[in-house]
Amino acid sequence: VLIAGDWSDIKGRAALAPRVRELLAANRPVMVAELRSFGETGRLKHQFYGTKDGDEEIAVIYYMLGESLVRHRAEDLLAAAREFSAFAGGAKIEIDAGGRAVVPAAHAYYMGRELFSAFTAKGDMQKSWTEIMNDYAAEYRFSCVVHGALRSYDWTDLVK
Repeated sequence: VLIAGDWSDIKGRAALAPRVRELLAANRPVMVAELRSFGETGRLKHQFYGTKDGDEEIAVIYYMLGESLVRHRAEDLLAAAREFSAFAGGAKIEIDAGGRAVVPAAHAYYMGRELFSAFTAKGDMQKSWTEIMNDYAAEYRFSCVVHGALRSYDWTDLVK
């Protein structure tokens, strides 16, 4: 099981210890992936427009460069999945995502179908981009969007 999350609470990755112990006790290989701008690489001293999420500034910089933080995080997950699969003897990997890691994990799952056996989203799932566009009060983050993608797909389509 490849676990990806945003580790936004004070406990960070330590909160995963019970889940990791459970998987190991069941003789299941487990890898915890830390995607760019989460965890140790996401602790910025300043915040974009007062957001509590340190990855927003990096996401906006990517956005202004015509790129997406979602893409880079999906690539991080694909690289981790390839290594983890090799470690596990070529086995297909289950991806278990939570928080702001759900959208990039959905993209990784779609792009690397040959690597994955299942996709599970834990906790509060991100709203679909369509829901966000139809609800002007909905909160969104640059770290969870892909500019122009909604013309072709919604991120939730990737895991159907």
